[in-house]
Amino acid sequence: MTSLVVLSLPPNAAVDSHGKPQEWLNDWLETNIGVKHGIDSVSLPDFKIGTLDNLVHQSEEVAKLDQQLQGIVNKVHEIIMGIHGNKTDAVARAELVDGSTAWEYLQRFSWNSGKYRTEKPVSQLLELISTEAFSADTDLRQRYAAYTAAKSNLASLERKQSGDLTVRSLDRLVTKRDIVLDSEYLQSVLVVVSASQHNNFLNTYETVSPMVVPKSARQIVADKDYVLYSVTVFRKYADEFIAKARESKWVIRELDFSENMAADADAEVKNASEQERRLFGEMTRLASAAYNDVIKAWGHVRTLRVFVESVLRYGLPSVFITASFVPMKSVDKTESILIAKFGYLAGSAVARDKQGRIKDEDLGEYGALVEHDYKPFVIYVSEIP
Repeated sequence: MTSLVVLSLPPNAAVDSHGKPQEWLNDWLETNIGVKHGIDSVSLPDFKIGTLDNLVHQSEEVAKLDQQLQGIVNKVHEIIMGIHGNKTDAVARAELVDGSTAWEYLQRFSWNSGKYRTEKPVSQLLELISTEAFSADTDLRQRYAAYTAAKSNLASLERKQSGDLTVRSLDRLVTKRDIVLDSEYLQSVLVVVSASQHNNFLNTYETVSPMVVPKSARQIVADKDYVLYSVTVFRKYADEFIAKARESKWVIRELDFSENMAADADAEVKNASEQERRLFGEMTRLASAAYNDVIKAWGHVRTLRVFVESVLRYGLPSVFITASFVPMKSVDKTESILIAKFGYLAGSAVARDKQGRIKDEDLGEYGALVEHDYKPFVIYVSEIP
């Protein structure tokens, strides 16, 4: 995970900037926190602002959507990992966004005003962005379910071709000379016994139930652990023989015999393999496209969130000092350093401890109404897989 921090401060926070607040903030962050990949400012368009009530509601909605998109990004990443497995290079290529890694794209994000026109109300922008992101997520999940089903089906068929005799497909092992066909009174039962039970089976199979044809046990094939037999019984007593065989820990194998079953089995495996390859190709393209779409949607939502919260915190005009960066220090340590420097922005309305947390005893009956992770400035952290 890469922790990408977005910070927004009012212009008066840069008291010693000598008229260059952005340069001052960048220098201060590099000196006091340290950054891994440089610092980018957050370009905040001049969005259309409604009433204060609308802005408060939009703050709640954009925060909720931000969290939802974080979850979708994580899920799409899991799907891409599921498609490519341990092939880290393939995963990295699938998660490139306009030729950059996700965190690089988000750190340097620029609003797409051609697609999301800023003269539209914030509520409409949120609706448009969320609809597109949720649609991409839903489509990807449905396609991935189809792909995993095809992959599981192919794996199941392949296991049947290579497993032991208790699970292995009998299509290529049993021939018409091994079983009784087209008899009104007789029926062949296919029985798998462990190699250690081999002698016991031959000594007892004729007596486990009535009307077992004597000396009818025919060994068809054996592997290192099991032996497959065909036993002939009278059809009327077949169910009783099968029940007694299972009590003896013998495995009964069902087989719908036909002359073409081997060819049909080959065709089934071939079709399953072709379907899995086709869906893999589709999923590779779709997952990469969905990741691109969701990351871009997330970038727009994060920009809206910073803007809305900054206006609520600092007021108009919407001129703020911003920074987008990956800190060298942990997120908790980064926040502690920022609070030590900019904690005064909260004013003296509420008291805080050394970590910047609001003290319950100073809030009285209103303590439950205030978020304890409230910061005296606008800061958001996105965890990018």
